[in-house]
Amino acid sequence: PEGWRLPTKQDFIKLAESQGVEFTNQRATGQESTKKLASTTNWLTIRGTNSTGFNAHPAGYSFQNSEPIDGDICEFWMADGNTFSLQESGSGKTHTILFYSTTGTGYRFNLRFIKDK
Repeated sequence: PEGWRLPTKQDFIKLAESQGVEFTNQRATGQESTKKLASTTNWLTIRGTNSTGFNAHPAGYSFQNSEPIDGDICEFWMADGNTFSLQESGSGKTHTILFYSTTGTGYRFNLRFIKDK
């Protein structure tokens, strides 16, 4: 709709950094503050706190005609066609934030729109 747009990588970085997340090489790992973006339900292992209200649910993504891969990953399309990914870390203690380059066709991701002030 008019006035709304897909977020950019910088929009997601700004959101995360506003909650105390620190990035190294555009990656945030092992930080308690990442839980602030995640929902309090539906994650396999790690519950978020959703203190930001962003409420990222682990709705995953799907490829071609496959069932969605969910439960431990939340992936959003960005304006440039790449994705922002919030996922349970391998340690099972916190979430990790990564950015992925999506090449090829057949992928389906979640959408989140933003409106500039």
